[in-house]
Order: sequence, then structure tokens, then C-alpha cells
Amino acid sequence: MKNEKTNTGANRVGMPFILIQDGDFAGMVLVLDSNAYSNYLSLDIYKQLKDLLEPIDVSCDVEGVNEIKLVNGSVAIRGNHINMLFLVDKATDYYKYLSEILGVPVCGIIGTQFMSDHNWKIDHERRLIIIPDYDSDYLAIN
Repeated sequence: MKNEKTNTGANRVGMPFILIQDGDFAGMVLVLDSNAYSNYLSLDIYKQLKDLLEPIDVSCDVEGVNEIKLVNGSVAIRGNHINMLFLVDKATDYYKYLSEILGVPVCGIIGTQFMSDHNWKIDHERRLIIIPDYDSDYLAIN
């Protein structure tokens, strides 16, 4: 496929991630996690970027849960703006841990639902993130 390229970050640590290099979210690192269903954004990052994110109203009847924050943002990945829904994750220690093992500041997670909806694939053996041309027409994804 013309849209495959080795992810240098994945080669170092075995976890695929994307460094957003364009737009309002430039510098944000998102880990692709096939064990996570939804997309997540660290609470710390949400606080910094909340003016760029649109809150989505979610009613919740779960006892003991005050608020589930769902936000929408338009993330530029290699020149294409992709709307992404994120659950704001209060488990900030997890992102600190990921940042330590990856050596880059991890801001959030791209989950399987988003990857499935957009036909993204992870080839762990070859350490590639495969993104169809309609989402990205660039070769380098790292």
C-alpha cells in the first residue's frame, strides 16, 4: 500500500503512536491501543486545550458518577482534519506512566472503535500503522 510507513516510535518501544504535527493539537501524542474501545484524552491535556474542544452532553444514571465528559475535537493528521470524540480520562498517572516508557508526552489514546470506523490497522509484526488514503494521503505516520 502506498500509505504505509514504519512508525519509528513503535520501533523503539513496541507501542504504536502518532505525534500530531499539524493544527491546534500539534505536539500531542496519541497511542493506538487495540485494548481500548474508545478514544481517551488525559484530564490534564483537556484542561489545557478545553477551548479547542466541544463538550458533548451525556446523561448518566450510574450511581456515584457525577459527570462523564465527552468532547469532540478536529485533529489534523497529516493535513486532513478528522473529528474525534474523546472521553476525558481522570487517570492521569496512566498517561505519566505511558510517557515514561515511550519517552514522549502521551496525551491520549485512540481506541478500536475509531480505528474500525476509519479502517485504520496496526501491523504489529512489521510495526506499521496503516491509514487509508481518505484519512491521510501522506506516507509518514509517526
